[in-house]
Amino acid sequence: MTTISKCGSVLLTLLIAAAAGSCAAGSAPARSPSSAARVTAGSDRPIPVILAADEGERRTRRTLGGARLFVKVDPETARSPEFVMTMEAIPVGEAIPLHAHPSADEIIFIHRGSGRAQLDTRSSSVTEGATIYIPRSTRVALRNTGSQPLVIIAIFSQTGFESYLRDTSVPAGQPVVPLTPAQLRSVRSAHEHDIVFENP
Repeated sequence: MTTISKCGSVLLTLLIAAAAGSCAAGSAPARSPSSAARVTAGSDRPIPVILAADEGERRTRRTLGGARLFVKVDPETARSPEFVMTMEAIPVGEAIPLHAHPSADEIIFIHRGSGRAQLDTRSSSVTEGATIYIPRSTRVALRNTGSQPLVIIAIFSQTGFESYLRDTSVPAGQPVVPLTPAQLRSVRSAHEHDIVFENP
């Protein structure tokens, strides 16, 4: 039995409760760094955390129309050795392009809004409360087709993808300069172990 099957449902319930609402338009600004702020030198043991809705590492994407991103749990925020959890608000009309994660399974939970998801050659409309399970190396795309931000929670079974997210975003409050096509290709090439795009 895998780690995700043993504790995935409990973890998903707790993390969704902790994250709910944090990426919604007009949410409260982040409080002072919490117990889940980037960890400092010391023990390598994972750090148990309880996160309020507006806590986590707040970032802004340099892609996806400047989507608001929270890194909630990963090796830098909680010394997580395996799990990664993020939450982001995909702006109206924007889409996560077709891609695959070669080294991790992913679960996406639709927290708010509506969109269209593609898994390999199948596609389906998704709305609030929907769950998408993406086994590793399965191609996935997700588009916001609604009239408000599409707020999603993503949980990965292995670490790695969070490094790509940091390389394609900036800390909240810093100037957001979109990546040039050449810069984006370079970053994607450097992270091919964790994410591979259909059109690099």
